[in-house]
Amino acid sequence: MDDRKKIVLDKKFANVMATAKELDYSEIEKSEGDIQKLKFYDNLVQSIYIMREIEKRTHNKLNDLDTIENALKNIESFKNDFKKAFKLQNDIVMLIYNNIVVAEIASISFLIATCLEYVQNTQNESYDFFIKNNKSKEHNSNMLYLKNLNVFNKMCVSGDMQRIINSCFARHKKFVNSLIGVDDATIVIGVALALILVPFLQDIVYQVYASRIALADYLKMQSKFIEMNQAKLEYLDDKTKRRNVKNKQVFIATELSKISDIIDVDMKVSNKVASEKIKEDNSKPINYTTEVGEPESGSFGGMI
Repeated sequence: MDDRKKIVLDKKFANVMATAKELDYSEIEKSEGDIQKLKFYDNLVQSIYIMREIEKRTHNKLNDLDTIENALKNIESFKNDFKKAFKLQNDIVMLIYNNIVVAEIASISFLIATCLEYVQNTQNESYDFFIKNNKSKEHNSNMLYLKNLNVFNKMCVSGDMQRIINSCFARHKKFVNSLIGVDDATIVIGVALALILVPFLQDIVYQVYASRIALADYLKMQSKFIEMNQAKLEYLDDKTKRRNVKNKQVFIATELSKISDIIDVDMKVSNKVASEKIKEDNSKPINYTTEVGEPESGSFGGMI
């Protein structure tokens, strides 16, 4: 790859880093690289478990649940590396962690919002979850969060993620605007790895930036999902409380429906805006006389 192409790749990376600096990852950063220390970690695990139980009960498959579950396992497997990144304040590895966790949280809630419906079970009149039988499941994997959870999983299997992290630690700097540089003295990771990492970060960071809903909305979706499942178990276990529990289910179902609509719409809109921004960045000519590390201002924005 000639120096001009390296500059193009570095410019894209500089724009990603500049955009990421405008986002609030504070809730995720509290875990310092250990996802199990997130206060809402149990809800992530429980949401996945309930969806697995729904699959078994309905004899139906939830597209992308394997991707989401494998991503969580892979994030946990890199715990020591991610913790080291926070200790060293290695911006690139911290950015990888923060954004893959955001993608994991958002994808779980998006799957609940778009692929499940909660209706009365004709056998016992309790509300229950069923997997939607429509085409929405087929295009979810094209959403940037889900697509890049899959990319992350493949990088973990191939060893590319470990190589990227090792390279970042070997050439550690607290803040890096230039990723590959133009000579051995400034290189952070090799060109081949940069070609994988830059689009991966670009996709997730730009979707987070384009989103208009808060991280708390995704977490509320999971909390209500778990609460509804618990109410169903209460309904089946105690016949004397069924009237009260049924009323509770109706209330939760209404809340879930509202949150689902918000998440579904925002995810699709932010996905479109981010995709258009990425396409624009990728097609924009580079002024090679401009300093590589100087980010360009964006025209869209949002916070997690």
